[in-house]
Amino acid sequence: MGRRTILRQRDWGKAILNRLDDTYVPPELTRHVRAFKAAQMGLAAATRHARTERERRDAALQALGRADGTLERAVLGLGKRLAAAGLGPRWNPFARRSGFTPLQLVQLDHAREVAETERLLARFRGVRTATPVKKALAACSEASRSVEGARARVQASQQAYARALDVRDALLHKWTTALARLERRAKEVWADNPEMVAQIFLPLEEDEASTFLDLRPVLPNVMNGVHTS
Repeated sequence: MGRRTILRQRDWGKAILNRLDDTYVPPELTRHVRAFKAAQMGLAAATRHARTERERRDAALQALGRADGTLERAVLGLGKRLAAAGLGPRWNPFARRSGFTPLQLVQLDHAREVAETERLLARFRGVRTATPVKKALAACSEASRSVEGARARVQASQQAYARALDVRDALLHKWTTALARLERRAKEVWADNPEMVAQIFLPLEEDEASTFLDLRPVLPNVMNGVHTS
C-alpha cells in the first residue's frame, strides 16, 4: 500500500478519535473505542518506524553514491597514471590487464565494478611501479573497499525497511478491523442519530469540503475512564 494512503488512514483515524473526544461516548462503546485507539497508536508508531527505516535506507544509498564517485575518480586517475608511466596505451591504459577501459569499468553496476577493479588490482601485485602509480593503485583499493561496505549497508537497511513495512501493513489490517467493529457498534448504539454517526466516521476528503455539525457534548467524555485525546 502506498505511503500516501497509509498517512491518510492514520490521519483519518486521528480525526475520528478527535470527533469522539468531542462527543459523549456511552458505556456500550467504550471497549470498541479503546480497541480502535490502541490500533491507531500502533499504526502511527509503525508508520513512524517505517519512515525512520526509509530515511536510513536513503542515507545509505546516498553514501553508496558518494563512495562510487570516489571509486570512479580513483579508477580514471589510475588510468591516467598508467598511461603517463608508459604501462599502457593512452587509448586504453588497462589493455592486457582488464577487459574494460577505465570509462567502461566505472559505468558497470556497483558489484561488477568492485569485482573488476579488484581483478585489475590483482594484476599489479608484485609488480614494481613508480610512486604515482602505487598511490593510484592504493586509492583504487581503498575506494573499492568503501563501495563494497556501502553496498552491504544498503542491503541491510533495505531489509530493515522491508521488515518495517511488513509490520506496518499488518497493523493496518488490525486498524481496519477495529474501525469496522467500532463503526458497526456505533450505528447500533446511536441508531436514533445516524447523522452523528456519519459525521464521526466521515472520510477526510469529504470532511474538508463539509461543514461540521456541533458534536460537543453536555457532559465531558470521561465515562468508564475513556478519553480519546
